[in-house]
Amino acid sequence: PLVTGVQTCALPILYGYALGGFTGGYLVTADRVTFATSATAASTVSNLSQARAFAAGVSDGATYGYALGGVTNSGAFVTTADRLTFSSGATSASTVSNLSQARGYAIGVSDGAV
Repeated sequence: PLVTGVQTCALPILYGYALGGFTGGYLVTADRVTFATSATAASTVSNLSQARAFAAGVSDGATYGYALGGVTNSGAFVTTADRLTFSSGATSASTVSNLSQARGYAIGVSDGAV
């Protein structure tokens, strides 16, 4: 039988990330979970460039993940984009990826065709 809608990936999927958020104030903080052990720890190299929450998250599934837009401590919506490089775990601002309009609460979607 023909199986549709299934993708395979030869890359090992090692980590997941939680970026930013809110605990009474908006955060730059990143945490990384190691899937093999289920252990989560702070990852300062992965911190966002700007404290915010409600960013849209997208990924190419292999090389990069992005946190796009969001809301800051002042309540302002932003265009800021941060790119996380999966091979190093490092996150940095990516001005070429900034949103065309400041916004938060956007929905992130990727095409999944890596």
